[in-house]
Amino acid sequence: MKAQRRHELQHNVLGTELSKLGTFLKKYGTYVAWAVLIVALIALIANYAIGRKRTAARDVLAKYESVTADPNLKFEQRVEDLKALSQQETNRFVAALAGLTLGDDYTARLVNLPPTATADERKKAYDQAEACYRQTLDSFPDNPSAVGRARFGLARLAETMRDFDAARRELTAIKTDPRLAGTPAVALAEKELNELSVLSQPVAMAAKKAATAPSSAEATGATTRAATAPATRP
Repeated sequence: MKAQRRHELQHNVLGTELSKLGTFLKKYGTYVAWAVLIVALIALIANYAIGRKRTAARDVLAKYESVTADPNLKFEQRVEDLKALSQQETNRFVAALAGLTLGDDYTARLVNLPPTATADERKKAYDQAEACYRQTLDSFPDNPSAVGRARFGLARLAETMRDFDAARRELTAIKTDPRLAGTPAVALAEKELNELSVLSQPVAMAAKKAATAPSSAEATGATTRAATAPATRP
């Protein structure tokens, strides 16, 4: 009896709740339907926008890969394309990468200038490369990879100009930058600092030897005297 009574009570409660729901839907059903439709429409628009953004980002990446992989592209056109990619907002990863690649290109151009290049030509290439690396540092401070690569670019650029102190400052900045803590960039910076110490030593040693070595005229005279002097008899 108790079980039957409990079942009847549950059935009555369910019937009451369904009756309330029916009354609510009759009164507010149109509003509920519109609300569901609006939510579904918002979700559809959001998914469409996200899809378009992803497609645009992939297109920018494809453009970068096309520019950097084309061996027949003239330097001027390559520079123009990389500048445009570094300034776009659709794919910030590619923007940072394009700026760094442009800096590397200007550095390579500086290194490959002929011996007949003027000081102004060398300075122009240097300034262009430095500007690209500095711009990357300013524009992507929250991107550790971009920061590390830009610092390495500045260090190698300084080495190209044999400004070892400037190169050492950039490499030290990598070691002490908390954004780069624990990244491979720190170990690489330490390795290059050691190599830089070795690289800068021959310059100082050569200067010291040049200062203490006899002049060529003195050396020639000494050699001539040694060749013409009579042998010492016992």
